Order: sequence, then C-alpha cells, then structure tokens
Amino acid sequence: MTKEEAKEILKEIHSLYPLFNREKDPETARTWIEYLLPGDYQLTKRKLKQYAYESTYPPTPAHIIVKRYEPPKNILAEEIQKAKEAVRKEREDPEKRKQHDALYQQLKRKLEGVDDFD
Repeated sequence: MTKEEAKEILKEIHSLYPLFNREKDPETARTWIEYLLPGDYQLTKRKLKQYAYESTYPPTPAHIIVKRYEPPKNILAEEIQKAKEAVRKEREDPEKRKQHDALYQQLKRKLEGVDDFD
C-alpha cells in the first residue's frame, strides 16, 4: 500500500471512530502509517469495513491490516545455485583446475589400496 492509501485508511478510521486519536498526536499517526504500509490496501479497507460493522471500539493494526501472502524464498535452492556457480568458476580457472585434478589423483591412489567391504 502507498503512503497516500495508508493516510486514506487512517482518515476513514477517524471518521468511523471520532474518539480515535482525538488529541491528533502526530506520533500515533506516523506509527499507524508505518504499520499500514506493508498491508494490501483493498483487503485492509474491506477488513476495516467488516470491523466497523462488528465493533464500536477503534481498531488496532492487528484488527484490520491484511498482508498478501508471499511464499518464503527457497533458500536451499539459492545456496545450491551459488555453489554451482562457484564450481563453474573454479573449473574455468586453470590453476584451480590443476590443483583439483592433483588432489583427485592423490585420493584415487589412496583408495586403490583399500579393500572393498562387500
């Protein structure tokens, strides 16, 4: 929601509940706008309307703010992609590639002497 939309919702709360912030405290208004901004304007406005039909008391942010659901980022997929990119860069570097191949050959020689446990 935009700042203008948040102010509009705050004005509507004032219209519906005349005793809400009757001292016109600017800090209260700033706090409400801060809390309203992450919400969805249309859904929050609809919920305020429902709330006004049901309650004679002014709302709190928890009563009316509705946020759109955003699925969590797939952090594991991002980490896998970063690791793949690091491997790709490492393979393109001839010096790193040479070191990797040397370590691979060393490991291979060590494993040749180990019996299978099958």
